[in-house]
Order: sequence, then structure tokens, then C-alpha cells
Amino acid sequence: MTATTTPTARPGGRVARRPWRGATRLGHVIALAVDLGLIVLIHVEPGWESVSAITPDAARVIGLVTASLVVGAAANAAFVVSDASAVRAVGDLAVDAVAFAATLQILQVFPFDFGEWSQDWSTPLRVLLVIGLVGAAMGAAEAVIRLLAAPARDRTGR
Repeated sequence: MTATTTPTARPGGRVARRPWRGATRLGHVIALAVDLGLIVLIHVEPGWESVSAITPDAARVIGLVTASLVVGAAANAAFVVSDASAVRAVGDLAVDAVAFAATLQILQVFPFDFGEWSQDWSTPLRVLLVIGLVGAAMGAAEAVIRLLAAPARDRTGR
């Protein structure tokens, strides 16, 4: 066992290594800071309007993008305080649900114009947004499964 992991029992007597709690807390604090920093960058002058590839249509998606960052920040703050399976599952589900909605709205509005750029990045960006939708949907489904299994996991310690 290293200083950065702690053993956890697995079915069949196997021992899995979980990251040291301090390391996961640090990761959540960093993620919280990134979320808050992005909120500031989006909303403080010059904000999102200063990015040449973003069109004024972005005003139609900023609300959900901000909501996604706020939910992510709140979830990471909760994760710093609690490592309970149910807390993690609820937080992950909330983050994935709002991220899915924000990504879908970005894809529908597509507030980007790469006309001034040397290459049109519209297609690669749309592909990345679709991958993000799939990932958010899969993450939400996995979080629901963890949420349903959380009472048993917390009771048995597995």
C-alpha cells in the first residue's frame, strides 16, 4: 500500500486501491476553482464577447452554460465535504444532466463563426459536442445506477 491509496474490499475478497482522500479533496478544490474561474471569464468584461469565433447568438446559451458551471462548482464543493456514495451519485447526476442540456443547446444554436480563421472548425466542433452529449448521457445513466446501489454500498462498505 502506498501513501496515496487506501485499500477497499471488493466482492470475492479482492482489494482495490482508492485514491487517498486528501488527493481527491484537492482535485475537487481545483475543479471548483476552475468552474468559478470560468464563470468569471464568461461574465466579467470583456467576457465571452471578446472571443472572435463566438457570435452574438451565444447570449442564447450563456444561461445554461453558466448553470452547468454553477452546478459543477456546487457538486465539487459537496464532494470536498462528503465522500458518501449517494452524495457523489447525486452530484454527478446533476452535473451530467445540466451539462447535457447546455451541450444540446450549444449544438442547436451553434453560436460559432470560423470565417476569420484559416480553417473552418465547425464540423470538428459539432463532432466534439455530439461526443459530449453521449458522454453526459452515459455519465447520467451510470450515476443513476450508483445512486440506486449507494444504500447497499454504504451499508456494506464496498
